[in-house]
Amino acid sequence: MPVLSRFFLRAALPAVLAVLLAAPASWAMIPTINCHCFQDRAYDPSRPSAADAYFLASAQNTLLAVVFERSKRDVVLAKQGGTSNDDLWIAYRAAQISDLSPGTLLGERRRAAHWGEVLTRNGIELAVPGVNPQDGWDEALARAILEQVLAERGLATPAVLAQLRAAGCGPQETILALLLARAGGRPAFAIVHQVKEQNQPWGELLAQAGLADDLGAAVRQAVQTSPGEGN
Repeated sequence: MPVLSRFFLRAALPAVLAVLLAAPASWAMIPTINCHCFQDRAYDPSRPSAADAYFLASAQNTLLAVVFERSKRDVVLAKQGGTSNDDLWIAYRAAQISDLSPGTLLGERRRAAHWGEVLTRNGIELAVPGVNPQDGWDEALARAILEQVLAERGLATPAVLAQLRAAGCGPQETILALLLARAGGRPAFAIVHQVKEQNQPWGELLAQAGLADDLGAAVRQAVQTSPGEGN
Protein backbone atom coordinates (compact mmCIF):
# COMPACT_ATOMS: atom_id res chain seq x y z
CA MET A 1 0.00 0.00 0.00
CA PRO A 2 1.43 3.42 -0.92
CA VAL A 3 2.62 5.55 1.99
CA LEU A 4 0.13 8.32 1.15
CA SER A 5 -2.85 5.91 1.20
CA ARG A 6 -1.78 4.49 4.57
CA PHE A 7 -1.51 8.04 5.92
CA PHE A 8 -5.10 8.92 4.89
CA LEU A 9 -6.42 5.62 6.23
CA ARG A 10 -4.85 6.23 9.65
CA ALA A 11 -6.18 9.81 9.64
CA ALA A 12 -9.73 8.76 8.75
CA LEU A 13 -9.95 5.73 11.04
CA PRO A 14 -10.73 7.62 14.31
CA ALA A 15 -13.60 9.50 12.67
CA VAL A 16 -15.06 6.30 11.20
CA LEU A 17 -14.87 4.55 14.57
CA ALA A 18 -16.55 7.51 16.28
CA VAL A 19 -19.49 7.34 13.85
CA LEU A 20 -19.85 3.57 14.30
CA LEU A 21 -19.73 3.81 18.08
CA ALA A 22 -22.25 6.65 18.18
CA ALA A 23 -24.70 5.03 15.77
CA PRO A 24 -26.22 2.45 18.15
CA ALA A 25 -27.06 5.17 20.67
CA SER A 26 -28.87 7.13 17.99
CA TRP A 27 -30.74 4.05 16.78
CA ALA A 28 -31.77 3.24 20.34
CA MET A 29 -33.39 6.65 20.66
CA ILE A 30 -35.61 6.28 17.59
CA PRO A 31 -38.31 3.99 19.08
CA THR A 32 -38.88 6.43 21.96
CA ILE A 33 -40.17 9.09 19.58
CA ASN A 34 -43.95 8.93 19.30
CA CYS A 35 -44.68 10.45 15.89
CA HIS A 36 -47.89 12.42 16.00
CA CYS A 37 -47.97 13.10 12.25
CA PHE A 38 -50.78 12.27 9.85
CA GLN A 39 -50.54 11.91 6.11
CA ASP A 40 -54.23 12.68 5.60
CA ARG A 41 -55.52 15.84 7.28
CA ALA A 42 -58.55 16.71 5.15
CA TYR A 43 -61.77 14.96 4.20
CA ASP A 44 -61.60 13.27 0.80
CA PRO A 45 -64.97 12.01 -0.55
CA SER A 46 -63.16 9.33 -2.57
CA ARG A 47 -61.51 8.06 0.65
CA PRO A 48 -64.01 9.05 3.32
CA SER A 49 -62.26 7.41 6.27
CA ALA A 50 -58.67 8.34 5.35
CA ALA A 51 -58.45 11.31 7.73
CA ASP A 52 -60.43 9.79 10.62
CA ALA A 53 -57.35 9.26 12.79
CA TYR A 54 -56.36 12.89 12.29
CA PHE A 55 -59.83 14.21 13.12
CA LEU A 56 -60.01 12.12 16.30
CA ALA A 57 -56.58 13.23 17.51
CA SER A 58 -57.02 16.86 16.47
CA ALA A 59 -60.32 17.27 18.31
CA GLN A 60 -58.79 16.01 21.55
CA ASN A 61 -55.63 18.10 21.12
CA THR A 62 -57.68 21.25 20.62
CA LEU A 63 -59.91 20.48 23.59
CA LEU A 64 -56.87 20.00 25.83
CA ALA A 65 -55.38 23.26 24.59
CA VAL A 66 -58.55 25.33 25.00
CA VAL A 67 -59.69 23.98 28.36
CA PHE A 68 -56.28 24.23 30.00
CA GLU A 69 -55.17 27.39 28.19
CA ARG A 70 -52.22 25.82 26.39
CA SER A 71 -51.18 26.18 22.80
CA LYS A 72 -52.12 23.31 20.55
CA ARG A 73 -48.50 23.23 19.40
CA ASP A 74 -47.40 22.49 22.98
CA VAL A 75 -49.89 19.62 23.18
CA VAL A 76 -48.71 18.12 19.90
CA LEU A 77 -45.03 18.51 20.81
CA ALA A 78 -45.65 16.77 24.12
CA LYS A 79 -47.20 13.84 22.29
CA GLN A 80 -44.37 13.74 19.80
CA GLY A 81 -42.03 13.45 22.78
CA GLY A 82 -43.87 10.35 23.96
CA THR A 83 -46.36 11.82 26.47
CA SER A 84 -49.66 9.97 26.36
CA ASN A 85 -53.12 11.51 26.18
CA ASP A 86 -53.87 10.11 29.64
CA ASP A 87 -50.80 11.76 31.14
CA LEU A 88 -51.68 15.11 29.59
CA TRP A 89 -55.24 15.09 30.94
CA ILE A 90 -53.98 14.32 34.43
CA ALA A 91 -50.97 16.64 34.37
CA TYR A 92 -52.91 19.60 32.99
CA ARG A 93 -55.75 19.14 35.48
CA ALA A 94 -53.35 18.73 38.41
CA ALA A 95 -51.40 21.83 37.33
CA GLN A 96 -54.64 23.77 37.02
CA ILE A 97 -55.44 23.32 40.71
CA SER A 98 -51.90 23.51 42.10
CA ASP A 99 -48.80 25.68 41.92
CA LEU A 100 -46.88 23.11 39.88
CA SER A 101 -46.34 23.13 36.14
CA PRO A 102 -47.38 20.24 33.87
CA GLY A 103 -43.71 19.67 33.04
CA THR A 104 -42.78 19.27 36.70
CA LEU A 105 -45.66 16.88 37.31
CA LEU A 106 -44.86 14.82 34.22
CA GLY A 107 -41.24 14.59 35.34
CA GLU A 108 -42.37 13.23 38.71
CA ARG A 109 -44.72 10.78 37.01
CA ARG A 110 -41.83 9.27 35.06
CA ARG A 111 -40.20 8.39 38.38
CA ALA A 112 -43.38 7.09 40.03
CA ALA A 113 -45.35 3.88 39.72
CA HIS A 114 -48.57 5.75 38.93
CA TRP A 115 -50.19 9.17 39.17
CA GLY A 116 -51.58 8.49 42.63
CA GLU A 117 -48.09 8.68 44.07
CA VAL A 118 -47.42 12.05 42.43
CA LEU A 119 -50.73 13.55 43.53
CA THR A 120 -50.34 12.38 47.14
CA ARG A 121 -46.75 13.60 47.37
CA ASN A 122 -47.83 17.09 46.28
CA GLY A 123 -51.11 17.21 48.21
CA ILE A 124 -53.22 17.49 45.06
CA GLU A 125 -56.84 16.33 45.31
CA LEU A 126 -58.45 15.96 41.89
CA ALA A 127 -61.86 15.04 43.32
CA VAL A 128 -63.09 12.88 40.46
CA PRO A 129 -66.13 10.81 41.48
CA GLY A 130 -65.75 7.06 41.38
CA VAL A 131 -61.99 6.98 40.89
CA ASN A 132 -59.30 6.60 43.53
CA PRO A 133 -55.91 7.65 42.07
CA GLN A 134 -54.15 5.40 44.59
CA ASP A 135 -55.60 2.37 42.79
CA GLY A 136 -53.03 3.06 40.09
CA TRP A 137 -55.44 3.03 37.16
CA ASP A 138 -54.15 6.08 35.29
CA GLU A 139 -56.37 5.39 32.28
CA ALA A 140 -59.51 5.43 34.42
CA LEU A 141 -58.34 8.61 36.15
CA ALA A 142 -57.72 10.36 32.84
CA ARG A 143 -61.11 9.28 31.49
CA ALA A 144 -62.81 10.58 34.64
CA ILE A 145 -61.07 13.94 34.26
CA LEU A 146 -62.13 14.18 30.61
CA GLU A 147 -65.74 13.44 31.51
CA GLN A 148 -65.60 15.91 34.38
CA VAL A 149 -64.36 18.61 32.00
CA LEU A 150 -67.03 17.82 29.42
CA ALA A 151 -69.75 17.99 32.08
CA GLU A 152 -68.34 21.21 33.59
CA ARG A 153 -68.33 22.84 30.17
CA GLY A 154 -71.93 21.80 29.56
CA LEU A 155 -71.05 19.59 26.60
CA ALA A 156 -72.73 16.49 28.03
CA THR A 157 -74.59 15.22 31.06
CA PRO A 158 -73.11 12.44 33.22
CA ALA A 159 -75.84 10.13 31.92
CA VAL A 160 -74.84 10.71 28.30
CA LEU A 161 -71.16 10.24 29.13
CA ALA A 162 -71.96 6.95 30.88
CA GLN A 163 -73.95 5.85 27.84
CA LEU A 164 -71.08 6.59 25.47
CA ARG A 165 -68.63 4.82 27.76
CA ALA A 166 -70.88 1.75 27.86
CA ALA A 167 -71.03 1.82 24.06
CA GLY A 168 -67.25 1.42 23.94
CA CYS A 169 -66.37 4.98 22.96
CA GLY A 170 -62.83 6.03 23.73
CA PRO A 171 -62.06 9.61 24.77
CA GLN A 172 -61.47 10.80 21.21
CA GLU A 173 -64.66 9.19 19.91
CA THR A 174 -66.61 10.69 22.79
CA ILE A 175 -65.41 14.18 21.94
CA LEU A 176 -66.29 13.88 18.25
CA ALA A 177 -69.69 12.35 18.99
CA LEU A 178 -70.56 15.24 21.30
CA LEU A 179 -69.39 17.82 18.77
CA LEU A 180 -71.50 16.25 16.04
CA ALA A 181 -74.48 15.95 18.38
CA ARG A 182 -74.19 19.62 19.23
CA ALA A 183 -73.91 20.62 15.57
CA GLY A 184 -76.80 18.48 14.36
CA GLY A 185 -79.16 18.53 17.32
CA ARG A 186 -79.13 14.74 17.56
CA PRO A 187 -78.27 12.38 20.42
CA ALA A 188 -74.59 11.53 20.60
CA PHE A 189 -75.47 7.85 20.91
CA ALA A 190 -77.19 7.95 17.51
CA ILE A 191 -73.99 9.26 15.96
CA VAL A 192 -71.95 6.53 17.60
CA HIS A 193 -74.41 3.99 16.20
CA GLN A 194 -73.78 5.35 12.70
CA VAL A 195 -70.03 4.94 13.14
CA LYS A 196 -69.92 1.60 14.92
CA GLU A 197 -72.93 -0.20 13.48
CA GLN A 198 -73.31 1.38 10.05
CA ASN A 199 -69.56 1.85 9.42
CA GLN A 200 -69.97 5.51 8.52
CA PRO A 201 -66.61 7.32 8.73
CA TRP A 202 -66.11 10.16 11.18
CA GLY A 203 -64.79 12.30 8.35
CA GLU A 204 -67.98 11.84 6.36
CA LEU A 205 -70.14 12.82 9.32
CA LEU A 206 -67.97 15.86 10.02
CA ALA A 207 -68.19 16.91 6.36
CA GLN A 208 -71.98 16.57 6.37
CA ALA A 209 -72.15 18.73 9.49
CA GLY A 210 -69.83 21.35 8.00
CA LEU A 211 -67.13 20.74 10.61
CA ALA A 212 -64.45 18.98 8.59
CA ASP A 213 -62.85 22.12 7.15
CA ASP A 214 -62.14 23.74 10.54
CA LEU A 215 -62.61 21.23 13.32
CA GLY A 216 -60.50 23.30 15.70
CA ALA A 217 -62.90 26.22 15.43
CA ALA A 218 -65.82 23.90 16.17
CA VAL A 219 -64.12 22.65 19.33
CA ARG A 220 -63.30 26.18 20.51
CA GLN A 221 -66.84 27.36 19.87
CA ALA A 222 -68.31 24.37 21.69
CA VAL A 223 -66.17 25.08 24.76
CA GLN A 224 -66.85 28.80 24.79
CA THR A 225 -70.63 28.76 24.21
CA SER A 226 -73.57 26.97 25.80
CA PRO A 227 -74.51 23.76 23.99
CA GLY A 228 -77.96 22.66 22.96
CA GLU A 229 -80.03 20.12 24.82
CA GLY A 230 -79.85 17.45 22.12
CA ASN A 231 -76.78 15.70 23.49
